Amino acid sequence: MVGREVKEQPHLFRVVQKNWEVWQQRQSWVLRNRGKLEELIATNAAGAYLAIPARYVIAAPLWLPKSDPVTIKKMAEVELDIRGLTSKAGVGIHVSYATENQLLVCGQIFPEPFPTLFCHSAFGYVNASPLFAQLEENAVHLWQEGLDIVVVFTREKEPVYWETIPFPSLNTELLSWMNCIYFSLKEADILPAELKFINYLKSELLTPHFCIISITTQLSAPPLSEKLPLCDWKSPSRRTMEIARRKRKNYVLVGSLGGGLYLLFIATLSMWAGLRYLEANRMRHKIEALEPEIRSLMEIQKQWVLLGTTIDSTGFPIEILHFIVKQIPAEGMWLTQFEFDNQKVTISGETESVSIAAQFFSGISKILPQMQWDMPPPSLLSNNRAKFVISGKS
Repeated sequence: MVGREVKEQPHLFRVVQKNWEVWQQRQSWVLRNRGKLEELIATNAAGAYLAIPARYVIAAPLWLPKSDPVTIKKMAEVELDIRGLTSKAGVGIHVSYATENQLLVCGQIFPEPFPTLFCHSAFGYVNASPLFAQLEENAVHLWQEGLDIVVVFTREKEPVYWETIPFPSLNTELLSWMNCIYFSLKEADILPAELKFINYLKSELLTPHFCIISITTQLSAPPLSEKLPLCDWKSPSRRTMEIARRKRKNYVLVGSLGGGLYLLFIATLSMWAGLRYLEANRMRHKIEALEPEIRSLMEIQKQWVLLGTTIDSTGFPIEILHFIVKQIPAEGMWLTQFEFDNQKVTISGETESVSIAAQFFSGISKILPQMQWDMPPPSLLSNNRAKFVISGKS
């Protein structure tokens, strides 16, 4: 797991079954207290880690090309925005698996508005609860968090996806639910072919048919990982604390420099009064020498202004993508492909009905009339969605 070695002894809050727990990391994790979150917060100092229950954080696995961390985060944010999964609270990125040329990242979409209790100043670092757990390799895990059952899928030992279902649920409901998730992730090559089933619930369950082995543990939840995850997302309370800290540092800096700057200003002012006249004369001579060149540049500027009106930026790929995204309805449509090759644009996707695809085609035809657009009749898929392909030429 990508994370940080922690030298201090941090506290971590997480919910197991129906109780919140406070753990402290020493040689290993030690349970310090158990109870209601409001009561536990009052007895702990600021800067603790908070494992947000999985129900509050949406997991979105993405395949991305390998790059530096900043570029990966930007690419993930763009991909999530296209899928309509952005949030004003922001997103977090966790690298789960790597191939030679690609990275499998787990995007975390945090809720907006952020739950008030989770904004407490006691919490300095925040992330989804599955990222704090020590999980098994290539496995599906099942445990209880509050009034939810959490299922977490891993590739190697890193979480790639999780969902929740109300607790309690029937065995048949759990199996059907896990089967649906598994086949969806397997089709996208998110999961390996064979998985283990790790059951932390206090009940015997049938092993999902896609698992090669079933393990029922006596623990109530997975143990905590020895390495805490990198928390690249910051809660509103954490951002507020950092802003206040920077302001205090600025106040101290300004106060210490203020006296010295004032003395320097007095000395400089006396010199400035004597030099001002000489500077004015030098500037006047420079202006007189530059006047012919300035007039020449003004003529060139006028020509560029006239030329600028003839440039049409709507033919640029990024502008075309911008206008296309603006036509996507709020619901009922998913883009799967956008390709720009040799002045030809190809768009494909799925809609809940043929009429939505027709309205989308009509919208981009009107907003980009400089291109010739064509859409064959959409085809109906097995899930009753309509698959469409739209092409445009300049």
